[in-house]
Amino acid sequence: GRLLLAVADGMGGHAAGEIASALALEVLVSTLESGGEIDAAFVAANDGVHRRSAEPGKNGMGTTLVAALVSDGEYFVANVGDSRGYLLSADGIRQLTDDHSFVAEAVKRGQTREQAMATPWRDALTRSIGPGDQVDVDVFGPFPVTPDTALLVCSDGLYKTLTDEDLRDIYGRSSSPQGAVQTLVNQAL
Repeated sequence: GRLLLAVADGMGGHAAGEIASALALEVLVSTLESGGEIDAAFVAANDGVHRRSAEPGKNGMGTTLVAALVSDGEYFVANVGDSRGYLLSADGIRQLTDDHSFVAEAVKRGQTREQAMATPWRDALTRSIGPGDQVDVDVFGPFPVTPDTALLVCSDGLYKTLTDEDLRDIYGRSSSPQGAVQTLVNQAL
């Protein structure tokens, strides 16, 4: 009776990043299937990835993680890192999550986005799943499920290549969620 939408974007080298993202998603799903809440599922995902990162060749591996959990007419969105959750409707697009990145933190402290982007740390994450033994998870909601809206979860590979308006317009012109996803990926590539 619940629906999960989740994206994990691995880091730490291609192979280690793929392992981190796959493991985070696996633990997220299994924890939720066991009745855990979304924040506990993120903590469990962090524990799993962190333990695995002690293996040779996997030191420092990690992943971003964003998930939307829909149940009983409402939903929660949680994230760690810079993968995002959005709500799309006829009224526009609204980012539901906060980025955990150097740029986002610098802007919160009063720097302009241009100043923050001019530094060598512009792509650095301030939080992620795996590198540390503890993780701070942001959970937003509950929000009511409303007609004529859509949830979109994505990595920075999508929103850094397409504007928020592009995301909304492409989704709105698509005949189905699956068609929208394929079009969004094609446009980002």
